Amino acid sequence: MRARLFLLALCVAASSWSGANDNAFGAASELDSIRALIRENRVEEAIGHVGSLTTFDDLISVRTLNEFAPLRSNPMAEALLKIEDFGSREIAALKSQSENDPKNLRPRYLYLRALKNHGHFDEAVEAARQTLNDLSMYDQSPQAEAQIRDVLYKALVNRGEERAADAAFQPLLRLDPKSEKYVVNNLINYSLVLMYEGRYEVAIRTVTVANGEINGLGQSLLRYVLACSQYKSGNQKAAYATINASIKMKGLAPFPFVRTYLCLDRPDAAAQVMAQILMKDQNKNRFFELFHDCSFGPDLPQGFVEQYKNLLALRNYGVVKREIDKMGVIVDLHEPCTI
Repeated sequence: MRARLFLLALCVAASSWSGANDNAFGAASELDSIRALIRENRVEEAIGHVGSLTTFDDLISVRTLNEFAPLRSNPMAEALLKIEDFGSREIAALKSQSENDPKNLRPRYLYLRALKNHGHFDEAVEAARQTLNDLSMYDQSPQAEAQIRDVLYKALVNRGEERAADAAFQPLLRLDPKSEKYVVNNLINYSLVLMYEGRYEVAIRTVTVANGEINGLGQSLLRYVLACSQYKSGNQKAAYATINASIKMKGLAPFPFVRTYLCLDRPDAAAQVMAQILMKDQNKNRFFELFHDCSFGPDLPQGFVEQYKNLLALRNYGVVKREIDKMGVIVDLHEPCTI
C-alpha cells in the first residue's frame, strides 16, 4: 500500500523536486485523456489508454473512482484493471526507466521506492545499499542520494530492524538542514517514524531541528508529530496547546489535523476534517486512496498500525462515508501497508 500521504506526501523544501506524483513521468496526462474521453462518452477509445497506465495511484483511481465506472463494466478494460497486477506494473515501468537512464539517481530512487512501497523490502534494502556503494557510477545528486538513504531507512523499519534503520539514517542527521534544505523532508519522515516507534522525546528533538523554511504541509506535519508525541508521552496540556496554536496558524494543510485528532482520541473531530478534505481538497482522490484495505505486517511499528487502523475506522462515520460513497468504491489493494 502506498502510504505516501499517510506518512509524507508532498515534501517541504521549496527547492525540492519531490511532488505528489513524482514517479509519473507524464502518466498523469494519460489519466487526464481517459477522463476526458469518458466525459465525452467515448469509452472504447478510453480503454485504449488504460494499458498505458503504470503508476499505482492512477491505476487505483481508474479501478475505484466513480468517474471511471463506465470502464469497469467493459470486459477488455476489466482485464487491464486487476488490482493484484498494479504493483508489478509500476515496478516494471520504473525499473525500465532507471535502466534507460543509468547514470541518473532520480529514476533509480523512484524504482527503489516502488520496491519498498509494494512490500519488496529485501530487494529494496539490497538494491539501495548497492546503489549507495556505487555512487561514483552516477551523476552527483546529493538530494537523490538522501532520498535513496530514506528508502533504505524505511525498508529496514518495515522489516522491524530499528537499529539497522537508525544506522542507515545517520549520514542524513549529520547534514545541516539550513544549508541542505532538501534534508528537511527526510527529517520529517524520521520524526514520524520515531513517533510511531514510541520514541517521543527523540521525535520532539528532531522536529526542533527540522523546523525552518518549509511549506504549509511540512509545518503541519511537524506540528502533528509534536502534538502527538506530547500527548503519547503524557503531556496532554502541551499537546492541546500545540493543536490550539496550530488552528490559529494560516496556511497549514488539513490532513495532518485529521491525524492529530486521531492521536488525541478525538475521532469525531477527525471525521469532520476528513469529510471536508474529501469534499473540497484538490488532492482528494489521493486521500480517498488511503481508505482502501491493505495488510499489516508483523514488523511494523505498533504506533503506525494503531494510527492507520484509526484512520480506516473513519470510514464508518456518517460524514465520511457519505463522501466516500460519492467518490467511489473501497477495495482490498492486495498490498502491504508500508511506511
